[in-house]
Amino acid sequence: MLKVDELKQNILKAATHLATKIRSTEGQADAFKQLVPIYLQRNEVDFAASLADTLNDPFTRDQLLMEIAERCASINDDDYALQLAEAIEDDSINLQALERIAVRKISLGQVDKALQIADSIEHSDNIYSELAVYLTQQGALSDAKEITQRIYLPTIKAATQLQMAIILLEQSQMEDASSLIDEALQTSLEIDYKIDEIKTLIEIGNTLIRAEMLDKAIKTLDRARQETIRLDDTTKETLLSVISISFLESGNIELADETLDLINDKTTIASTLSSFANIFWKKNQQDEAIDSLTEAFQILKSQTNSEIR
Repeated sequence: MLKVDELKQNILKAATHLATKIRSTEGQADAFKQLVPIYLQRNEVDFAASLADTLNDPFTRDQLLMEIAERCASINDDDYALQLAEAIEDDSINLQALERIAVRKISLGQVDKALQIADSIEHSDNIYSELAVYLTQQGALSDAKEITQRIYLPTIKAATQLQMAIILLEQSQMEDASSLIDEALQTSLEIDYKIDEIKTLIEIGNTLIRAEMLDKAIKTLDRARQETIRLDDTTKETLLSVISISFLESGNIELADETLDLINDKTTIASTLSSFANIFWKKNQQDEAIDSLTEAFQILKSQTNSEIR
């Protein structure tokens, strides 16, 4: 028990003392969520952990233990970090904690420790993804590519390959970047869930636009469009809107307009035209920008009460 004089001299200790007296489980959890990060900033991880462990709310307790474990990893108290992760009861939070510890080790350049954690858990795709990106940043591209082969889910694998390609583009390594984009395209064929495949194709298309590989970008976006047209899903028109905007970014106004014509929802059409206006404005095509905004306004104005949402 803290003494009264000590509480008067230390506002944090006083706040902590009051928090321990809160009877409401939810109220105490909210208070602890504010206090624990302050103790972590001071590297008082032992006290933070003991505080979290007194909570009656198991979810908040596990969340706080995860944050403390990550902080321990950042100050190289790895054994304690893993011990705290093991104390987490919820399986999904336990996995998140181990991932965070591994990612923190990667950020510190401690690749071997990250790999040890990745090899010890069943679902380690996120760790391998972070590691591949890190190795690419460090110039170890062949090692990074080897790591991507350990990624099981094609959605994560393709996203990782794309992140690596973007890093290489920023480093003006165009040939290697192009090769990785091709690998991401190949990986996208393995994605089972059609919407995820389409979203991946759009991301690849946008990266190709950034790399000024416009012919390949248009071909990729057209593949995304054809897959989207076949969808019977509520997200269909939203995806068509994104694809239409990407076509315009690539400079292909004809395909942008053709894709826009496939959209029926007036709000989505107006939103897409508003994005068109932004693109035209950035390209110093002010007349086209104003025309797009005018058309968007007219479409919204034409909505009936039943069409407004």
